[in-house]
Amino acid sequence: IHRHKMDVTWSALFKIVSVVLLIALFFKVWEIMISLFLAIVIAAALEPALRFLEEHKIPRVISVPVIYLSGLALILGIFYAVLPTLFNEVFTLSQDLPERYSAFVRSGFGGALDSSGFLVPALDEALTALQQNMGNLVPDVFKFISVIFGGIMSFALVIIFSFYLSLRRNDIEKSILAITPL
Repeated sequence: IHRHKMDVTWSALFKIVSVVLLIALFFKVWEIMISLFLAIVIAAALEPALRFLEEHKIPRVISVPVIYLSGLALILGIFYAVLPTLFNEVFTLSQDLPERYSAFVRSGFGGALDSSGFLVPALDEALTALQQNMGNLVPDVFKFISVIFGGIMSFALVIIFSFYLSLRRNDIEKSILAITPL
């Protein structure tokens, strides 16, 4: 048996540890980098409209808030149009669900009962598993709510970043040059 001796220098070990730490850091700041990138994209998309308004003697200090408030009004208008209908449908479903469930049970679970009147084993196992896992549902609800609020906060930060990038004329170009390698 031949044994090979491998020498690892301190500089090679330092480089490996540095690369691992850089990758870990990259994953930690990934969400912030994506938010900044989206803010730059939004600000760059609004730039032609802002320049058009500047050519017509409307300063950026006025045109940027007007454009963002118009976008906010559009989003709120869409929510205003959709949410009442959605809530009405959910309310109607909550009113009709007990009756529909009773009709479903009376009809033999929609064919889920076999000829002797017992539940099909697969459905019975699924219902049993659902009952056993109901306790695990509460942490999932909290996780779901935290993800929703985290998404809302990320969206708000993107809008705020893009708002401030749009306020000054050359901030978008400077931001792009700062994050891209030359």
